[in-house]
Amino acid sequence: MPPLIYLWFFRMGRTKIRLELDDSSRDFTYYRDKGWLESDFYYPTDLGVLKKGAGKIFDSVSASMVRHR
Repeated sequence: MPPLIYLWFFRMGRTKIRLELDDSSRDFTYYRDKGWLESDFYYPTDLGVLKKGAGKIFDSVSASMVRHR
């Protein structure tokens, strides 16, 4: 199970890539091809209830930050 700080980095970065980039970006295609745009984390893991909830909060905060720029 990944530490919370790693989950935060992954989710914040992934959400930013998902919302700001498209198929013309190498970062976007790399994340897409790895399946990271839909996954809970870089590798298959059971996050548990609290970390799944934290991940959703991280996604929401990151999306809000991207939209308010």
